[in-house]
Amino acid sequence: MNPPAAAAEAQHSIVIASGPLDAALLSLAAQTGVSIGYPGALPQLRVQAFRGRMTLTQALRRLLRDTNLAAEQTGPLAWRISARRPERQRDTKGGSGGKASQVPPVADGPPAEIIVTATKRADNYQTAALSAQIVTGLDLLPSGAAPGTSAVAALSDAMITSNIGPGRNRSFLRGVGDSPFNGSTQATVAVELGEGRITFNAPDPDLRLVDVERIELLKGPQGPLHGTGALGGVYRIVPASPRTDVFQGEAALAFEGLSGGGTGVTGSAMANLPLKQDRLALRVVGYASREPGWIDTDAPSGSNSNASRTRGARLAVHWSLAPDWSAELSGLVQLLHVADSQYANGSGSVYHRVGAIAEPHDNDIHNGQLTIRGDIAGAKLVSVTSWTVHEVDSTLDASEAAPLFGVSGPLRFEDDRTYHVFNQEVRLSGGDRLRWLAGVSYLSATTRLLAEVQPVTGAPSVVGDLNETNAELAAFADLSMSLGHGWRVDAGARLFRASSDDERRDGGAPRARNIRHTGTIPNFALSWQPNARQFFFLHYASAFRPAGLTPFGPTAQAEFESDELKSFEAGTRLRSADGHMSLNATAYFANWNHIQSDYLLPNGLIGTRNSGTGRIYGIEAQAGWNSRHWHLEAGVDVQHARLESPEPGLAMPADNSLPVVPKAKAHFTWHRTLILGPGQLSLGGRLNWTGASRLSLDPALNRKIAPHSRLDLDASYELGAWTLDAAVSNSLGSHADTFGYGNPFSLALAPQRTPMRPRGIRIGIRKKFP
Repeated sequence: MNPPAAAAEAQHSIVIASGPLDAALLSLAAQTGVSIGYPGALPQLRVQAFRGRMTLTQALRRLLRDTNLAAEQTGPLAWRISARRPERQRDTKGGSGGKASQVPPVADGPPAEIIVTATKRADNYQTAALSAQIVTGLDLLPSGAAPGTSAVAALSDAMITSNIGPGRNRSFLRGVGDSPFNGSTQATVAVELGEGRITFNAPDPDLRLVDVERIELLKGPQGPLHGTGALGGVYRIVPASPRTDVFQGEAALAFEGLSGGGTGVTGSAMANLPLKQDRLALRVVGYASREPGWIDTDAPSGSNSNASRTRGARLAVHWSLAPDWSAELSGLVQLLHVADSQYANGSGSVYHRVGAIAEPHDNDIHNGQLTIRGDIAGAKLVSVTSWTVHEVDSTLDASEAAPLFGVSGPLRFEDDRTYHVFNQEVRLSGGDRLRWLAGVSYLSATTRLLAEVQPVTGAPSVVGDLNETNAELAAFADLSMSLGHGWRVDAGARLFRASSDDERRDGGAPRARNIRHTGTIPNFALSWQPNARQFFFLHYASAFRPAGLTPFGPTAQAEFESDELKSFEAGTRLRSADGHMSLNATAYFANWNHIQSDYLLPNGLIGTRNSGTGRIYGIEAQAGWNSRHWHLEAGVDVQHARLESPEPGLAMPADNSLPVVPKAKAHFTWHRTLILGPGQLSLGGRLNWTGASRLSLDPALNRKIAPHSRLDLDASYELGAWTLDAAVSNSLGSHADTFGYGNPFSLALAPQRTPMRPRGIRIGIRKKFP
């Protein structure tokens, strides 16, 4: 028998109060700095108080000794609570001496959310006074061997992607939509990998979600703990960490074909290698995909022209330095190449685009992180150093706008951008009845943009040249205090000093702008938990985006000012007495001042300006029912996101809806598991409906995008370490327009459409080792 891992052997001073089991697990996670999850709704059990200096293993055994639950370590700082595994059934023909049956156990209870997760401070999801959604690695399995951001958006009613194409998309959360274009504004959704921020104003890198523990979607502004930007929220990817106590491996391969389109193949592999028992481990992940295209163009080789290729790898080394101290060094590289755009504008096939110039796109990202965790006098220390280099290169057919640039004939537009994001954060946290967190953070984000138009004959001309540096130095703190009788108050703030240094050179007179801004971003929440099945909360938060220079457009109109969003929400989470039914609902309101928005210039280039003041309010609800073999879930997010008053000199569009974000989004999911022969069969499906939206606040481009729906079906058969799976995406074969945009140089001349990806059939196989 292997000895327990170092994290389990470390001694802790632990104090557990009598009360509900979920509260005791949360307290234990906060005191030891680990993540404790449960694949279902925790039984409504009470535990007795205890205290003393002991290992985490000893504490979990004592906590669970009078239950039918057991704890299993899944990583250096991660544990899973599960029902005790029953004795294997005996073969009826073999009697007591026969071969043990290989039928896998079926969970006796609802497969629901992760109950306890370690973030900046361990919080129980069921009693966290903010809106969040947890997507686990298991949730993503029906999406294939290497799913991306679109798979997460399909699982969330609050999340929308612009669907321009892989590596070009913008993500939006909870109605905070500023523009369909990839301009120079800071993204409204911050993308984080592990503990580090990896984007600032770049498009979504579409990281492939292979070997991830979970995805955390934090909805609404997250300025107090996550810094400037993040007006809409945070999209956080938490990779699985190396384990020092066991060898693990997994490989997956999938093949896919599209109706009327191409074929593709995707493969991924993971290996976890303990290099020194309980002290040192290496985890390596690799993946590659060739995804099929479905857009046909007039080029000689324009059939299924928008095929893409992705290659990526992650590596992490975990080192247990001493009891209660560890370090993890990780690296990521992903190279994404898309051969052409995925919009259409032809009058024939819905998947046809007029034009012979291909529009390839590259999105390559490299990230390195060092995370150090430790215990200082009972307080948990976390230090994170993250460095990202992100290169995004795009080509567009600008022939329609050639006369506006003083040339004739075919014209290419080349847009090359390089982003660097450095993030350093150090924080301490502790406490039980009075929980606290304090830290300091430094973020530096630089952008180098060079844009040219290139005629077939003649020299290229520079039309955009921008150097941009944004930095933020901040101190933040948060307190959470129990008031008794189920009441708790949370309050925090971020004091920041932000700077923006921009220089623009595009052949005319250089333009520079240097801005310094000092401010405070507050956070407040009040919650009440009258019993283990009911939870209610109120929450206020805000976020801020710095001013800057637009790379394109007249020099006199190059500047745009900062904007700020303030949000209020009230929510509840309810559970039935048996734990099989759940209802989550939240009402929210946000006021958005001086909205930064990208807009289309007459020559097809993209400028940035402040568009006015907007308001967003809505309600989201999600209901679920679970049994031994069934999981049913339905959800809806209905929102009113409007521009209430434009900036002076700007016209109000005919429909003042904020761009891209729909008026409503809903889903219905079902999942069925059953024993079939020696293995377990799973059948499932998901119906998504997205309501109407508008393309842009620009009155000339205030085009409606009609509602659309999509039905996906999946099946898998698990037999020991092997899993066979199949899926049908867009099974009804819808070709509805999902976005209505692809190329700014021809957008004003004729409608464009972004048809839904055609029906796809995927088959795959997965193997776990040992």
